[in-house]
Amino acid sequence: MLTLANERFCVPEVLFQPSLVGLECAGLPDAIAQAIGACPPYMAPALWGNIVLTGGNANLPGLEARLAADLPSRAPAGMPIRLYTPPAPELAAWRGASAWSQAGPAFTSTCLTKAAYAEGGAAALARLCGTPPW
Repeated sequence: MLTLANERFCVPEVLFQPSLVGLECAGLPDAIAQAIGACPPYMAPALWGNIVLTGGNANLPGLEARLAADLPSRAPAGMPIRLYTPPAPELAAWRGASAWSQAGPAFTSTCLTKAAYAEGGAAALARLCGTPPW
């Protein structure tokens, strides 16, 4: 039997303060703000209003509440922020990819084969996806 004490709280805290373990990178709230900030400004309301927590860490007790408390100071003033944790968040990415893969021509038209990438590299991907607006 393994008894956990303050480790239950210290380990998840690293997601918010990576410096606790010597990492010099943004914590989760800052990383979210940086990712949204790297997108065109017209997309910001949709992105701040649709933050989906997925993966196994989304099951950490209090994660959504902590992000809800930390994100407003990083968002533009008055920006509505909405967080959503789907049921079984550890499976959410797989479920979305599975549904998309069954979309027929809509899916296959967005695929780049290994052979096409080997032949054209990043340029082939850019042709498929188009030039980003930013």
